[in-house]
Amino acid sequence: MWVKFIFALIPIVWLIISLKALKMPAAKADVISLILAIILAITAFQLPVVDTLTGTLEGILSGLFPIVYIIVAAMFTSKVTFKSGAMQKIQDMLCGLTTDKRVLVLLIA
Repeated sequence: MWVKFIFALIPIVWLIISLKALKMPAAKADVISLILAIILAITAFQLPVVDTLTGTLEGILSGLFPIVYIIVAAMFTSKVTFKSGAMQKIQDMLCGLTTDKRVLVLLIA
């Protein structure tokens, strides 16, 4: 039981070491960790290859979907705001409050 626990920790420990100690880019460290997890799932946990790969694909898609959803919603909101002229009204309103740019930055933030 402890052996499987140690095997399950290997990709997580690799990720921490590669990001902190080795200063590796996150995208590269994540891909290596994913490959390591796939290899461990197939060899150490005897998970079938098809199940491992479909689980990997499901994990990737479930991680990407919320991100893409938020980006598309933000782009839609931005386009509607600019096309309707509401952004200009917001800009005029904020510029009417004060002429000090530092205060404007604090208000916007």
